Amino acid sequence: MDNVLFKTRQQNSGKGFSLATSQYSRQVPAGLRQLKLQARIGYGAPIQEILNSSTVYEVERTISVTLESNKTYVVKGKLSAEEKSVWLEESDTGKRIEP
Repeated sequence: MDNVLFKTRQQNSGKGFSLATSQYSRQVPAGLRQLKLQARIGYGAPIQEILNSSTVYEVERTISVTLESNKTYVVKGKLSAEEKSVWLEESDTGKRIEP
């Protein structure tokens, strides 16, 4: 399944160590849904991931949430040595969606 990291890597392929993030969205039907949220550090070139393997932080979380019609949600996260978290927010308000 496509995701923002996959699309970012596709659009940056052949550009060396540079990495410009890409936008990606998908339609999800409203109602009660179980979503798997994932966040991962990405680098511009595969060799960077090998050399910096100790900082390729990632986190995964599954939530049950009732999505509303005509709302846009965004997956956000924080990845560092101290914190690895991922969550869902309403795009317009920035309000975190807590399951």
